[in-house]
Amino acid sequence: MGKLKLQEKTLESDRLVYEAQMQNNELQSVLASFGHAHAFIEYDLDGVLLKTRGSFRKLFGYSEQEIIGKKHEFLCEPDFVTSGAYDQLWEKLNNGEFEAGEFRCIGRDQSEIWIQSSFEPVLSPDRVPFKVIQFALDITEQKRLQKKLETASRQAGIAEVATGVLHNVGNVLNSVNVAANLLIEKAKNSPVDRISKAAEIPNENIDHLAKFLTEGPRGKNFPLFLNYLQEVRKSRVKELERLVNNVKQIKEIISVQQSFGKTQGIHEHQSVVELVEEAIHLNREVLEEDKIQLIREFSEVPLITTEKHKVLQILANLIKNGQEAVREANNINNILRIEIRKQDDQVLIGITDNGIGISKENMNNIFVHGFTTKHEGHGFGLHSCALSAQQLGGSLKFETLGVGNGATFLLCLPMKAPTA
Repeated sequence: MGKLKLQEKTLESDRLVYEAQMQNNELQSVLASFGHAHAFIEYDLDGVLLKTRGSFRKLFGYSEQEIIGKKHEFLCEPDFVTSGAYDQLWEKLNNGEFEAGEFRCIGRDQSEIWIQSSFEPVLSPDRVPFKVIQFALDITEQKRLQKKLETASRQAGIAEVATGVLHNVGNVLNSVNVAANLLIEKAKNSPVDRISKAAEIPNENIDHLAKFLTEGPRGKNFPLFLNYLQEVRKSRVKELERLVNNVKQIKEIISVQQSFGKTQGIHEHQSVVELVEEAIHLNREVLEEDKIQLIREFSEVPLITTEKHKVLQILANLIKNGQEAVREANNINNILRIEIRKQDDQVLIGITDNGIGISKENMNNIFVHGFTTKHEGHGFGLHSCALSAQQLGGSLKFETLGVGNGATFLLCLPMKAPTA
């Protein structure tokens, strides 16, 4: 009976030993698998390296014989070692606190190595730390890809800004070109060359000037001619002022983009009606050419604090888009309705056309960078408008009943500029 119990105990002991061996083998397999991707490094509390395992040599290039006895700082970049962060790391580890993060290290060949690493203090039975184990995963390639993506994103952003500048400058240049051609045409038909001849008329009739001016047919028309010259002068001055304002607008667009990301634009009190009228003037030539009937529905709204050039860019783009949509629809009556109204703490500017409308499949892409339905379009205008509206603290929305039913674009602007 006693022999049987002894055999049972022996079998139970063998079973427990076998299970312990299996658990140990399983643990070793997990550690080995973990070690293919991770490096294990043991340090004492002074940061002296005691042992390495796993992929340490593959990661750093050192054999265990080369690195044992070296301090942890030997693997780190110099700037990190001399920073307060390095001392804080080892102070926390000596206090038994866990630490993890991304670290830039230096390999045996002086190459840059990035690791995702954790430091785990090992505690004695009385909860006192006596050594530190570091687990390190190589993330160098991920860091390189991240840097490439950041560079590509930055370049794409610069290209997008540049394209927006060209698009907005192009819109204003159209108005500059119209104004310049108008001045040239008027100069060709100017009455200036007749001024010298007109100046001789009083001299020729100096002896009976009063009678000449009041009774003679030529004399009676002389004051009218002088008034005509005055009106011509006023007209030329007005056109030149518009031309100067357009050139100023181009300079503002370029100036703002030169300081893009560095300073915030200038916020000023602006009349919404004046901004809309200026945007209409920028598109005056094409609106007249297409015989578009402008319907103004302007409610009385207070001044708003905003960036003038950005609002002008948005409105000029929207009006030009409306004109192009109307032209393409080839309607009998071409209509562009512009509405201004106040809603809560915002001013709403709606631009509605009776143009070709927007198809259902295109509705989700209207503000997407590069999307366009125009044969010669580039897909930057509406995208740029939407971004500018957001930067102004507002929004740009649209409504349409589909193809052939026109569209409404609604620019919502805050009464006061958003705080930085």
